[in-house]
Amino acid sequence: MNKKAKVQIIETKRRIFKTVEEANTASNFNILNPTFIPNGYNLLHVQHFIPDSKDEQFNKNETVILTYINGKNTFLFRQGHFSGAQVLAENVLNISEKNELTEQNVFWTYGRVLIKDNQSFEDAEKGWDGSVQQLGWDKGGLGYRLESSDLNLDQLIKVARSVL
Repeated sequence: MNKKAKVQIIETKRRIFKTVEEANTASNFNILNPTFIPNGYNLLHVQHFIPDSKDEQFNKNETVILTYINGKNTFLFRQGHFSGAQVLAENVLNISEKNELTEQNVFWTYGRVLIKDNQSFEDAEKGWDGSVQQLGWDKGGLGYRLESSDLNLDQLIKVARSVL
């Protein structure tokens, strides 16, 4: 029997902060602030997303996105209640041992899943965007993911090491 998960759409509230310190006052978890930022990149803003639901079980599931820019390119550092390591299995490389990111299961992928229609993830037609690199991991019940189409893997690893 093929059971489908019930999909529930939950609206979120979005707040934008200029600094990580400001965003930390609104977050229910400690936002990690990288000490290594590649040359030319500066923090544009911190977006804080929190579910706006009457169901309390969802209201703790916040996500924070730090957006860095260098004039023409961006990189994102997502943090929150999601699986940072959850990417398509056939496109994943576990780089934990290779790059001395010890005590973490760190996964890298070149690309991301695109949802091509407005259905549940399971039912939707999916595509693949090969222009973005992602480095993701889970720690302490939270997910973390770096995303960039400009930075190389070594630079993403340096950013990750600066918060681990």
